Amino acid sequence: MTSVNEQNNEEDLPDLEMGIGIHTGQVVVGNIGSLERMKYGVVGSHVNLTSRIQSCTTGGQILVSEATRREVGPMLKIGKQMEIRAKGFEQPVTISEVVGVGGPHKLSLVQTRETLVTLSEEIPVRYFLAEGSQLTEQMFTGSLMKLSSKRAEVRLESAVPIFSNLEMLLTGGEGERVDGSLQCKVASAVTDSNKRFLVHFTSMSPGVEAFIRSALGQSLESKAGDRALRRSVGPSAERSRSQ
Repeated sequence: MTSVNEQNNEEDLPDLEMGIGIHTGQVVVGNIGSLERMKYGVVGSHVNLTSRIQSCTTGGQILVSEATRREVGPMLKIGKQMEIRAKGFEQPVTISEVVGVGGPHKLSLVQTRETLVTLSEEIPVRYFLAEGSQLTEQMFTGSLMKLSSKRAEVRLESAVPIFSNLEMLLTGGEGERVDGSLQCKVASAVTDSNKRFLVHFTSMSPGVEAFIRSALGQSLESKAGDRALRRSVGPSAERSRSQ
């Protein structure tokens, strides 16, 4: 994806991200169909489960099933583990995040975790839940509380399932709607609340990208100004107390 995005940048196109889901099991492989329409494909319940696992990933993430983790063995370096309810499967499925492969390979995924910046003013949003390729008709409200270029901590009107896909409409400081929309995936819940979540951005329109960049810049400038003010006030206050 690095080389793909280098070419995209040269052509003034947006960066792309890819998440990978891996499962191990027996499948049917071969030419499937009829003389009128045939394709070489892979079918079976294990293919379906792999697709469900992949749908839980965010960009740059690799998730594997327990069957794959056991098959590869201890050379697989694992990060967080979680249980999911996969559509079409009765029992919960345990999945693991891969951070590297040891043994002769000695490969590690680059872990990029941008620091979330607390916004000086929360950004109001309206959002819809996505079910498959369709958005639900009901609209909810919430706000962006902390922000980076790829993630945000959000306060939502109601609790949502982890790995849900959301489409958000943002509101600017003057109450105007920001052009375009923001698509994101719910990555985890903030532990001290059932209505605060960490979301990972999956797609955004140019108008939203420019707005987020501006909001980040303003919040960082505000924090830098506050730190400078504390440094200038601190020594004076200390001298005043000592006198």
